[in-house]
Amino acid sequence: MFSSQQSILPLSFPVSVYGKKQTATVVKDVSDVEAFRYQVYFSDGTEDLFTVVEGPIDEVKNSQHCSSEYTLALERDLPILAKLEPENWFYVMPLKVQEEPTNVWLVEDDPLPNEKENISVYYNQKAWFELFLPNDATPWQARKLGRSLEPIEEALVHELLPLMEGIRNAMASLFTKG
Repeated sequence: MFSSQQSILPLSFPVSVYGKKQTATVVKDVSDVEAFRYQVYFSDGTEDLFTVVEGPIDEVKNSQHCSSEYTLALERDLPILAKLEPENWFYVMPLKVQEEPTNVWLVEDDPLPNEKENISVYYNQKAWFELFLPNDATPWQARKLGRSLEPIEEALVHELLPLMEGIRNAMASLFTKG
């Protein structure tokens, strides 16, 4: 159930703590059979161990060494780390979704038999979808992921689609499988 994320760490992404922009850096995966646990450093020098408690909406808890504002800063992003596989590329893009600053995670996934490419798109905790490129000449398309609680954010799809070929080609050249 748990896969080691050691090969993708350290991993940094933007967050906001007390309304100030910071960088969160996940430096160590200390997950076990009970939960996903990550050691995280913030650009202001704060550090703590954070646990992702799986559920209908994953919950992030800290070990009480820092304030709840740091936990809130990670609640949308930290659960996504469990979905990352060292052999697949991923890309984090800070965008505005419904006028709210949001990290959008593009994660390479295994394509279905009728697809050339499949990219899972994760953001927030309630809204996930996939962008896929069919084997025929059809352009990129979107479909809802099974666990998503919200409809696909069409504005985000339209923002991502023109970028997909460039992102896919850049990531593929950096992360060649072999």
